[in-house]
Amino acid sequence: MADFLVKIADARIMGKKEGGLAVQKGSTAQIVDYGKLMMKDQEMLLSKIKKLAADRNITLPARISNNKQDGFNGLNEKTGRDFDEKFIKMMRIDHERDLKDFKKAGELADKGVTDFAATYISMIQIHLDKLNEIKE
Repeated sequence: MADFLVKIADARIMGKKEGGLAVQKGSTAQIVDYGKLMMKDQEMLLSKIKKLAADRNITLPARISNNKQDGFNGLNEKTGRDFDEKFIKMMRIDHERDLKDFKKAGELADKGVTDFAATYISMIQIHLDKLNEIKE
């Protein structure tokens, strides 16, 4: 359970940072709007994850992992259409991974964590669906 909370906190911090880049660097209104959505929703999810972790005496990362920082740096180097394409690709990978992680969390023994995952898995799916609409 601690591993799940740490992993998804890391992903929320990354998603928020990626969203911020999309707001700054996105070349279309759709990308900028999606970035704003990511920033808002990731912050909300992160606050809920922090509460779950605090209630369980679990320490969460304050910043993204080195692995995610490398991905963020690669995204930050892109501009224009190249940025948009890499952003969409990274977001798709992130959301598909999150869906798997949230589904797996349904098997954990901690009811608070399983309820959280069950409540917010639909948000992750909606984000993925909106992302797929941008690509089309």
